[in-house]
Amino acid sequence: MFREMSKLLTKTGKRDLIISSVFFALYGLSSIAMIVIVFSILFQIFDGTSLASLYKYFIAIGLLVVFKGICNMVADMKKHSAGFDIVQQIRERMIIKLKKFSLGFYTNERLGEINTILHKDVDNMSLVVGHMWSRMFGDFYRVQSYLLVLQVLISNFLFLWSYLFRLHLSFYI
Repeated sequence: MFREMSKLLTKTGKRDLIISSVFFALYGLSSIAMIVIVFSILFQIFDGTSLASLYKYFIAIGLLVVFKGICNMVADMKKHSAGFDIVQQIRERMIIKLKKFSLGFYTNERLGEINTILHKDVDNMSLVVGHMWSRMFGDFYRVQSYLLVLQVLISNFLFLWSYLFRLHLSFYI
C-alpha cells in the first residue's frame, strides 16, 4: 500500500510529505528541549538560585513554544497539501479509466457505487496520507534521534567509566 500510494504522489506531494514529517519531528524534539529546560530550572531553584537569574530559561521556553507553533503550522499545511495531491492523482486516474468504459457499463452498474468509490473511498485514502503518514514518519525520525542521543550518552559514559577505571588502576601500579 505504501509503495502504491507513494507512486501516486507527485514530486510536490512527496516533498510536502517529507517536509511535514521533518517538521513533526522537530515539533516533538522541541518538547524534549522544553522538558530539559524545565528540569534545569528546577534543579537551579533547589540549589538556591534566585528567580531573577533564571529569566534566560524562561525566554528560551517562550521561544520554544513559538517554534513549536510554527513547526505544527507548517507540518499541518504540508500534510494537507500532500493529501490533496494524492486525491487529485487518484481521481484523475479513476476518471481516465471510467471514460474507457462503454455506455452500456453505466446502464448495467449502479451509479451510487461508482459515486461512493469516487468520493468516500478516495477521501479515506487522503486521510491516510494527509494525517497518518506524516505523523508516523515524524515519529520515526524522532525515535531515530532519541536513539542517536542515547547512543552518544552511552558511549560518553563508557568512555568516562573506562578513563576513571584506568585512573583508578594507575594508583595501584
